[in-house]
Amino acid sequence: MKKPEHGGDVWRYGKAYEILDFSSNGNPLGPPVLLKDALKEALERDIYCFYPDPTYLELKQAISKYLSVAEDKIGVFNGAIEALYLLFRVLNGKKVLLTPPSFTEFWYVANMENLPIEEVPLIEDHDCFKLNEQRLLEHLGGKDLIAILCNPNNPTGTLIRKNLIEEAVGMIRDGFLVVDESFMEFSHENHSSINLIEDHPNLIIVKSLTKIFSASGLRLGVVIASSDIVHKFEALSPTWRVNSLTAFAFSKLLRKTDAVREYLMNSRRFIDLERRRMIKKLRKIGLRPYNSSVNFILVNLCERANSRELKEVLVRQYNMLIRDASTFKGLSENYIRIGLKRPEQNDMLIKALNEVLNPC
Repeated sequence: MKKPEHGGDVWRYGKAYEILDFSSNGNPLGPPVLLKDALKEALERDIYCFYPDPTYLELKQAISKYLSVAEDKIGVFNGAIEALYLLFRVLNGKKVLLTPPSFTEFWYVANMENLPIEEVPLIEDHDCFKLNEQRLLEHLGGKDLIAILCNPNNPTGTLIRKNLIEEAVGMIRDGFLVVDESFMEFSHENHSSINLIEDHPNLIIVKSLTKIFSASGLRLGVVIASSDIVHKFEALSPTWRVNSLTAFAFSKLLRKTDAVREYLMNSRRFIDLERRRMIKKLRKIGLRPYNSSVNFILVNLCERANSRELKEVLVRQYNMLIRDASTFKGLSENYIRIGLKRPEQNDMLIKALNEVLNPC
């Protein structure tokens, strides 16, 4: 079975540090100074010479403070992807409900476990993708069902209302609702379902903690669920899941509540303004961007280019990498995804797209 394609594959082109990477979805403001300082301290103290604490106590305490959730309801992993790969072994479901287009690894992992997949496709409106709420709720009464929602959704940027999540998890009588909140911090509208965990033992939140801090290479993801489910995840995973540098740095960073809050506010403010500006510019050159709540934009090429070919032209002629969105279930080679960067870099991409798509 072929592995799914992802953004951020700059290494395959042999010049990773020269490429402007619009294919991945990190924070365009870059890592906070506090995180860089914590990593420097870790290196100066030779933290990498030591095995990580297998209990990850200090890291969990810091995450508990950051997310306002009890420590025993937190599991830490080598990125959110590790938790997803453990998901079906932990939950023992017999079928999966997915909402295409969404994160491709959901399908890959379900197929690895030979689980049947039901789908409730998103509805493509003129300027956005919407969740078909009625059809979703109709599917949730099945036995041994694991429903997975991405909120906000990748690649569409669709945000799901928190009260819909609460209604959905209440309808699942014999199964689980898993919500991937890896991009929630990028959205001005906080519809996180974390505080529903206490009253809903069949709700599981999976999220990345490195995307918002522009540090995806450090690999830190969490599972937030009942203590019993967290214990099952950890029992099936390696003893040392998160490396000592990452554990040390994020234990330091996430305790700095005021500084982190300011960084998040500045990030959301910047992303909100830059996303609106980019949507206008993309429309001006004849493309059809969809409204998004986060740091990336799904774009319809309006039959003016093939997404795979456009990706290759941009990376080889302009040193710019975009995400070919045809690899997402339900999307064709008429779609690309653009991760926001700094304004001057975004303008360079608009100029390159205009030159390729609108030659004189």
